[in-house]
Amino acid sequence: WYWRVRGRSVNGQSEWSQIRRFRISKDANSFLVPETDDLVKSVRKDHPRIWTNKDDLDHFRSLAEGPSKDFFSVIKQRVDENIENSLPEEPKFSPLEGAKPGSAEYVAAQKELRSYSDGKVNEMFEAGFAYLVTGEKKYGEKCVGFLENIADWDVYGDTSYSVQDQVHRAIAYKSAIAYDWVYDLLSSAQKEKIRTMVKERTEIMYNLLL
Repeated sequence: WYWRVRGRSVNGQSEWSQIRRFRISKDANSFLVPETDDLVKSVRKDHPRIWTNKDDLDHFRSLAEGPSKDFFSVIKQRVDENIENSLPEEPKFSPLEGAKPGSAEYVAAQKELRSYSDGKVNEMFEAGFAYLVTGEKKYGEKCVGFLENIADWDVYGDTSYSVQDQVHRAIAYKSAIAYDWVYDLLSSAQKEKIRTMVKERTEIMYNLLL
């Protein structure tokens, strides 16, 4: 089989790429992708439903004492060390005055922004994971506090897609996953607040594909 691609934008179409070749083995297994509607219908209504579910939760947790013990112990140690950390301040994007997008100074400021934001988002995410695995409320409450705080960050501010797309994306998908893991600890108001943030950030990315 052979394939090539070209891009399309408001400015027109690009030239075709170089033609490339691939082969499919005669004994290859077929991978049928279900229709989108069928995939949506298969999503469970209860929580958790990401990485595990209520039916499989006991087995999932047993892995932390078995084949995944070393992996989980590293995460749990990090969560324990950070358990008393205060809620994070909203990240600030501060390039040098006059720095133009794409310049070394601008990129350096983006990297600094990402380092801080990813650190705090991951701290929230790992606390939620520790709660999922152990069921210990202190981890879940830590995750909830950080999650609600991050939901307050300005979607169109310094963590917006236009400033640093990877920061924006990480906040959206990791918040969505953590929301699933600590769902039972969230109030109705907190759920609405977090869902609204995730939906808004996701719609921004989705609309760029239209």
